[in-house]
Amino acid sequence: MEALSCGINAEQGRRTWPRNYSMIESRGMVTPLTDTSADAERVQIEILRAMPSWRKLQLVNDLITTTRLLALTGLRERFPTASSEELRRRLASIVLGPDLAARVYGPEPHPPTIR
Repeated sequence: MEALSCGINAEQGRRTWPRNYSMIESRGMVTPLTDTSADAERVQIEILRAMPSWRKLQLVNDLITTTRLLALTGLRERFPTASSEELRRRLASIVLGPDLAARVYGPEPHPPTIR
């Protein structure tokens, strides 16, 4: 995907985005929401803007928790005989990267989690 530039609306001092592109920006890239209509996305953005900060943080925490649970579920499938400690160590390799996880938690069990 090509990087898209956004303009600045001089009247409102806000960014303007090309039609059919999400306002969610990642690493300088604007990602299209191909499964979401422009009207639905507009409503989502309005809801997020009106949401109190504490609720946004709660949603982020919920997403992180769910992602970790999904990662652990995948690890259990890949390593069915692994103990809870081993699974947590393998999760550290995913979250921190193999090098940092090894420095913090010691060597990873064989076979490596990340190939």
